[in-house]
Amino acid sequence: MDDLKNFHSSTTLIDRSVFYLTAAAFFFLPTGTAPPLICIIPALGILVLSGRIFTIRTKIHPPWIWPLVLMIMLPWAGLLYVPEITDVGIDYARKSHYWLYALVVALIPGHKAVIPFIARAFLAGLFINTLLALMQYGGLVTPPSPSGIQGYFGFGVIYSALSIYLVAGILTASLFFRQTSGPGPKTACLILMALFLFHISIMDGRNGYLTFILVSPMVAANLVGMLHWKRQVAVCTLFIVFMSFSPVLQNRIAETVS
Repeated sequence: MDDLKNFHSSTTLIDRSVFYLTAAAFFFLPTGTAPPLICIIPALGILVLSGRIFTIRTKIHPPWIWPLVLMIMLPWAGLLYVPEITDVGIDYARKSHYWLYALVVALIPGHKAVIPFIARAFLAGLFINTLLALMQYGGLVTPPSPSGIQGYFGFGVIYSALSIYLVAGILTASLFFRQTSGPGPKTACLILMALFLFHISIMDGRNGYLTFILVSPMVAANLVGMLHWKRQVAVCTLFIVFMSFSPVLQNRIAETVS
């Protein structure tokens, strides 16, 4: 909280507005595409109108900006070699505007001190969405069907995106677990990780399964330490065993093998 108080006392109204709009955008990420964009576009507009966007050269170093530019241009470059440009290809290329989130976050003054609050906002939104998904799984709430796809998606984000959000949430919660002290905060991180992992297990997102398996060693390292490789293997095995009990995941694996 001291970092947030220092941020308030040492920044202008413009900086604080961009910060809270960005935090709101990350909070609403699990709810769909429109709510976070409604927050991040005004934040970017404030940066442009205030002239703060022109300080980007002093805020972002070349080793950081060039990979970002590459990721923005890659979908558009892909349109050059496709046999026919379709609405699907254009739609995927236009999604490169999501990388603007990174520019907005990078231009928040004192961002190193307040970034954890944006991460907590993301975890809070993901937690609320997971609670709703658990109610859907328990039959208390009718699950939505975005794009005609059935599943326990919470507010309705399709599983391909939500699975990645959940993996990011697990990784973020494990990082907070490593950096915090005291049984209360650590227990809260473990609860979040368990809920997010369960949510992944009851969805059809094979990309989420694979991504989590790939990053599980990083999660395990945050939980038990970098040097304890045997414990890391044990934790990763525990993750896999936990997920294997899900009938949704079992059916999805059987479909994949078939």
